[in-house]
Amino acid sequence: MEILWKIENLKKIYEVKSEFAKKKVVAIDGVSFEIYKGETFGIIGESGSGKTTLGKAIIRLIEPTEGKIFFRNTDISEMKETHLRPLRKKFQIIFQDPYKSLNPRIKMLLPKDLTTVTSGSREPPRTTPTQSLKNSS
Repeated sequence: MEILWKIENLKKIYEVKSEFAKKKVVAIDGVSFEIYKGETFGIIGESGSGKTTLGKAIIRLIEPTEGKIFFRNTDISEMKETHLRPLRKKFQIIFQDPYKSLNPRIKMLLPKDLTTVTSGSREPPRTTPTQSLKNSS
């Protein structure tokens, strides 16, 4: 199977300066994975865990501190912006807001209260996915 993306030991460390000290904040710490052609790949994690930073670093909207990024066997880690810009047309990151991304008419089973939301019913659902997410957090 063809590897579309190969990420090796990707790191992003920010230096935060204050009046009194210089501090390092590790946003991405040694992430490695492969994404194959035809595969669906998602990154999930808590708020502030580095998901957005990882996505931006992979497509080089921000520069990683270290690591290698391969797209279709081409190392884009050190690629100049002029060569990278046309490639970015082939990249897409989807940032998902769970409160806006769920259709309230889709049938789903909610894990906390096991309330079923039905689709196509003439009766309004007891709860919508959005309401349930708000209630569960």
